[in-house]
Amino acid sequence: MAVRMVRVGDVLHQVRRTTPVSATETYPMVGARNFARGSFDAGSLRGTETKYRELKLVKAGDLIYPKLGAWEGAFSFVDPDLGDRYTSPEYCAFTICSTEADPAYLRHLFAWEPFWRSLAARSTGTNVRRRRLQPGAFLDGRLPLPDLPEQQHIAARLNHVANIRAFPSATAQLDRSIHALLRDGADRPLAAALDLELDEFPV
Repeated sequence: MAVRMVRVGDVLHQVRRTTPVSATETYPMVGARNFARGSFDAGSLRGTETKYRELKLVKAGDLIYPKLGAWEGAFSFVDPDLGDRYTSPEYCAFTICSTEADPAYLRHLFAWEPFWRSLAARSTGTNVRRRRLQPGAFLDGRLPLPDLPEQQHIAARLNHVANIRAFPSATAQLDRSIHALLRDGADRPLAAALDLELDEFPV
């Protein structure tokens, strides 16, 4: 079974929920950790503490990233308990817009370093630490999309491995298991696509 390479924009749709900043209000904030390590509670921001005229409201399940942090893999789906919070205007937010994409599969895909690096490479700017990934360039990236049952199967297996890794007794064997899962092209058609080298993703 072939695995399609599709535009990110065929799977994700940019959302812009802007809220004017009021000096009398306090806004709960959320952020995305570098190297695809998830979303986090970024504390609260009083309207008097920022020069931004507006903030962006994000919902649970949104994919977010800061334009300046994309080159370090600051991609994250907002956790359920961190929804209805705000980000600065420097963040971009997206929702899943395709019924052919499984959310759990996409979470694992965006946490996979060769994949997020392929998207981060689309950042522009002469100073490495000031490079920005614009939403248009991000949406023009490519991602591997097998059929929905295959996505769900792979996500379930990776969820199982992730749950095992939560125990202190987990060893490097689990990391080898993940690598084997992604490489086993004979058993899992998705593996061949997931094992692409970075330069095989169009930039």
